[in-house]
Amino acid sequence: FFFFKKILFFEKKNWIANSFNNYKKNKIVSFSPLNEYSIIGIVKHDNNINASIRILKKSFNYWRLISVEKKVSMIRKFIILLKVNFLELIVLCCKEAGKTILDAIADIKEAIDFCKYYASQALAICNKMYLPNYTGENNIYIIEGKGIIATISPWNFPVAIFCGQTISALIAGNVVLAKPAESTSLIAYKIFQLLYKSGVPISVCQIIFGQGSNIGNKISFHKDIYGVIFTGSNQIANLINKNLIMRDNRPIHKLIAETGGINTMIADCSTLIEQLVVDVLESSFKSCGQRCSALRLLYIHEDIYEETIKLIFGAMRTFSLGHTLDTTNDIGPIITKRNRRNLLDYLYSIHSKYSFCTEKIKNFGNYILPHIIRVNGILDLKSEYFGPILHVSMFNNSQVNDIINDINSVEFGLTLGIHSRNESFYKYVANKLNIGNIYINRNTIGAIVGMQPFGGCNLSGTGPKAGGANYLASLITEKTITVNTTAQGGNVELLNE
Repeated sequence: FFFFKKILFFEKKNWIANSFNNYKKNKIVSFSPLNEYSIIGIVKHDNNINASIRILKKSFNYWRLISVEKKVSMIRKFIILLKVNFLELIVLCCKEAGKTILDAIADIKEAIDFCKYYASQALAICNKMYLPNYTGENNIYIIEGKGIIATISPWNFPVAIFCGQTISALIAGNVVLAKPAESTSLIAYKIFQLLYKSGVPISVCQIIFGQGSNIGNKISFHKDIYGVIFTGSNQIANLINKNLIMRDNRPIHKLIAETGGINTMIADCSTLIEQLVVDVLESSFKSCGQRCSALRLLYIHEDIYEETIKLIFGAMRTFSLGHTLDTTNDIGPIITKRNRRNLLDYLYSIHSKYSFCTEKIKNFGNYILPHIIRVNGILDLKSEYFGPILHVSMFNNSQVNDIINDINSVEFGLTLGIHSRNESFYKYVANKLNIGNIYINRNTIGAIVGMQPFGGCNLSGTGPKAGGANYLASLITEKTITVNTTAQGGNVELLNE
């Protein structure tokens, strides 16, 4: 009762977010995807990228010399503040990002997991070490940040990915220029409020609001940016990479990009159909299919095809679409009117070419009902369709190697699912496919920080994996200092023996 009482309190709130600097030339009006005419708040801001970068440059030497223990202490305070403000963040995620309550809770918990994980990793790898040495010599190994790291995050995980990118760069000793998705500006503002309240100086972590195509271009071209952490489309990742390369006489850049993919699942004839159906529904339609890890294409063995489709279609009929603060609804809205239009254009364009398992294209408001489309295989899909659209294809045993070759040929490699009770089959398929995250006999979403490091390969990402052991190492600079202790006359160490 207390939970829902607090939810109702925040549900009626209008957020007015003033910029953290003294100049507020611009404003972003935040419309809720739950109702495109509903204004939930305003972010007033001044997008002076050059001014923010000047502040960060001046603060880098200060921040890199602060001990990792002190940085970790700030992040632990930030974790506490995330927990204290949990309910308000839930409502913001529901109203601004269109998440269900359960998805919002998972998003915030994942952010907390990222903070804890990167803090523990920093304590393990970012401390000064004394290396082996010859008598009369000291070798000191020091870990420092690279400089200014820009983070560009998406709207679909406005807490987890935004926090994960920002905290990892900060705790590794970098100063950060954060660019959140325009659609979730209020959430980003709230997070930065908590970050500053935890003790992180405003001078080492600046936030820039606004349209990604404009600001992202300027950030990636800027001569003082040492690296970019980006989550989004493959096309934008390539553009950022080109911009970074084209800068004259600048240090070799660091780009960490996690993009999307045409994520596939293969179910053979030994599959437990009831389990498969549950996992397919979660993988395809949870978060309205608006996850980079969401299932886009399901290959079903011919022996179980008809029964599987029948069960999936029957389960889809029970889905309820609507306001995500209503716990009786299963699926929320598409994030923007433009995204919804693109999905509908795709559905109408292929309606005559492929057969639909759903009765007809239905939509209302900012919502789209889940759809299933029969295709021949992955080569029929020209790109990723970011919504509740599942493609299905039937196969037989003789086609397995062709399917593997087709999946590898499209060069996306984010997530893949295999459903089979035949161990030799799923091991064979997993070993043949070049995919970042492979899930066997379960859904393909919800990677857990530290347990299932997340990230793709080829067109789906550069690595390292978020929430993995190598992530922080990609954001640091290594320095070795060698001191000849005999230069002052004599070996001081011998006096102590």
